[in-house]
Amino acid sequence: MVRFRLTPPPRRPPETRLALRRLTLVDGDVIEHRSFVFCPFRAVATDTVECMTCADLARVETVEAIVCAREAPLTDGEALELISRRQIYSGTESLAARTPVGAVAGTVVVCATPTTRIAVVESVASELAAPGVVVIDEARRPTAFVSRASLVATPAALALTLADCQDEAFTIFDERDSLAHALGRLVHDRQRAAVTIDAVGRVTGLVSDLEVLRWLARASRGHMSGG
Repeated sequence: MVRFRLTPPPRRPPETRLALRRLTLVDGDVIEHRSFVFCPFRAVATDTVECMTCADLARVETVEAIVCAREAPLTDGEALELISRRQIYSGTESLAARTPVGAVAGTVVVCATPTTRIAVVESVASELAAPGVVVIDEARRPTAFVSRASLVATPAALALTLADCQDEAFTIFDERDSLAHALGRLVHDRQRAAVTIDAVGRVTGLVSDLEVLRWLARASRGHMSGG
């Protein structure tokens, strides 16, 4: 009698895919691009240069993402199990309470100084399909937000700068704030977008109400990993 020993397939090492985000700084006619990721293990925006020196870096997957050699704080299976043991809403609410708002910020954010011409910023925002521009001070702290619709509506012939734009209401979140808190603020303040900042007040991202709703929809189905 011949006996066969079944060998289980090799287990894949734990990995987390982190979507690459791009911050474009416009100062007059000077345009600077920076790339970073939101590190779920430190709960902070991290420059990709810093990621390259991290011992947990697995590989640069594409121009859109890097892969960390650590297991995600919450896998799809764990998220699905958490929700299945409760009602969908309460499970989603629990996930939102433990997820930092910086983790769901969009991958594109455009910042500009107030003396930058509107025509220049509108061109950059349109090319990158950004929802608008965050006006910043010398320390890269947010002072105002101008939607792309407002930029497009301003005649380029007037050669106006962002300082000439009427301020639009916007909300600021620390990137470590919980998503549950952010969603409540967005609804209460009737804001469609919010700016995320790091511990020293610098802009790290832009969060729209649509992105939050998409996150909630994914959470209710247990699809939480990936960029």
